[in-house]
Amino acid sequence: LLAESFRKAGYATAMFHQNPLIEAWTGLNRGFERYARCKDSTEAGLATATSWWNRESDRPRFLVLHLMAPHLPYSPPPVEGLTDDLPDDPLASLGWQEFLAGDHTPEERRAFFDLNEADRQAVRERYFAEIAALDARLGPWMESILASSPETLVAFHSDHGEELWDEGGFEHGHSFHDSVVRVPLALVAKGRLEAASIDHRVRAHDLAPTLLRVLGMPLPEDWTGDLFKPSGVAASTHPLFRAETGGIRYSAQGIETLPFSPTTSSRGPQPGLRPEEARALAELGYAGG
Repeated sequence: LLAESFRKAGYATAMFHQNPLIEAWTGLNRGFERYARCKDSTEAGLATATSWWNRESDRPRFLVLHLMAPHLPYSPPPVEGLTDDLPDDPLASLGWQEFLAGDHTPEERRAFFDLNEADRQAVRERYFAEIAALDARLGPWMESILASSPETLVAFHSDHGEELWDEGGFEHGHSFHDSVVRVPLALVAKGRLEAASIDHRVRAHDLAPTLLRVLGMPLPEDWTGDLFKPSGVAASTHPLFRAETGGIRYSAQGIETLPFSPTTSSRGPQPGLRPEEARALAELGYAGG
C-alpha cells in the first residue's frame, strides 16, 4: 500500500477517517503508525489531524484525512452567508436509513426516492450547502498547513460524487453516471509542479504512483500509473449496491458497459477481526463470518 512506501522511506504515517466501513479490519491500516476513526464532524477530523501533524513536525509526514461530509443526512453546520435560510429536509420523513439498510433493486431505489421537483431542489440546496460548509473549514486548514510547511505536497481527492436525480436516480453506489464518477482531484506541490489542468480521464488508483514519482521516491513493482499521461482506458467497476451494470469503461472507442465481475482482494496479509470490531459490526447489522 502507499502508506507502506512512505513508512519504509522513514516518514511518520497516519490516517484519520470517519467511515465505519474502513476500520482496521479491512487491512487498509497497513503501513500506518497511527490509524484511527474520529468523530463524524469536519471540525473533529481537522482537529485530530492537526494535533498529529504538529506532534510529528520533526519527521517527514504522510497524512491521510478522510472526511465524510457531504453525506446523508444533508445537515450542514451553520456557516454565516452559506447555510442561511435552508429549506426543510424532504428526506427526513422518508425513513431512508431503514431503506438503505436493505437490499433493493435499482427500480425500487428510484421509486423510493421519487420526489417531486420542488422537494428534489430542496435536497440539492442542502447537499450543496454541505459542500460549502466543508469548503469554509477545509480551505483555511489547508492554507495553514502550507503556510507552516510550504514544501508539503497536498493531494485533494473525492472518492465519489452524488447523483441528484441527474439520470433519474439518487445518491451513490448504484450507478456509474458522470455525477458519481467524475470527481475533484488536485495536486499542490510548490516547486515541483507548475500550475496546469488535465483534460483527459484519469484513474483514481494512479494517484498513488504519481505521488511517489513527484516526490522522487521508488515505486513498488507494477506501479506504472501516471495521472499526467493518458492511460487510454479508464474504468469504474464494482457497484456497492445492486445495480443495472457492473461498471463502465472509457476508451478511444467510446463508453462501454461492463458485465458484473467477481471482487478481487488484496495480495497483502489478511486482516484479523478483533472482538470489539466484531461487536461494532454486529451493532451495525452485519452478520458474522
